[in-house]
Amino acid sequence: MSIITSIDALAVGLSFGFLKISIIVIGTVMFIRALADVSRRKICRLRMNRIGVLGGLTLIVIGARILIEHLT
Repeated sequence: MSIITSIDALAVGLSFGFLKISIIVIGTVMFIRALADVSRRKICRLRMNRIGVLGGLTLIVIGARILIEHLT
C-alpha cells in the first residue's frame, strides 16, 4: 500500500510541476486540508461509529436484495 501511495504522490508532484503551480499554493492547500481533516475527526469522533453501522447495514440490505433477485 505504501508503494502505491508513493507512486501516486510522485505522479501528482510531476503533474503539478508540469502545470507550473507554485509550491506555496500547494503547501497552503495541503495545510488547509490537513486542518480540516483534524477538525473533522475531533467533531465527528462519536458520530463515526453510528455512520459505520449505518453503512454496514446499508451494504447488508443491498446484498440481501441482490440475493433475493437472483433466487427468484
